[in-house]
Amino acid sequence: MTAQGTYLVPFLQMHKVVEYDKGFKEIWSYPIKTPWAAIRLHNGNMLIPDEGDRLTREVNPQDETAWEIKLSELPPEARLADSQSCVRLASGNTILCSRGNGGKNPQLVEVTLGKKVVWGLNDWKNLGPATAVWILDDPGIPERPGDLQR
Repeated sequence: MTAQGTYLVPFLQMHKVVEYDKGFKEIWSYPIKTPWAAIRLHNGNMLIPDEGDRLTREVNPQDETAWEIKLSELPPEARLADSQSCVRLASGNTILCSRGNGGKNPQLVEVTLGKKVVWGLNDWKNLGPATAVWILDDPGIPERPGDLQR
């Protein structure tokens, strides 16, 4: 549920993200190959990871791409195996999450809007796949919809 009281639903097999009002009437739809998640950002845009096309895309309400990162743009040591979910931080950076290809690739990578890698997590000894992550020191209150960009 968004801060506006709407629902964002990624339909993996229907190849789209749909936003519904409180009565479940469709008010917005965006076609994308395999969306794993959809996040309404504070600027009104949607952040959508797409596993099939191996990317994370930010789109505005007019369906224009505002920002996008393809996994192929990451350096080899930080290249994720897939795009499961993501988190936009208060800093503007984005944390990308992955199942990690059975321990062959990192689980998490944080990137700037300029697509520079800030850090990555590749710890298969102590941790498993990271299909989602909660950043505990990111400002916001999870119980207040819209405070966090998740």
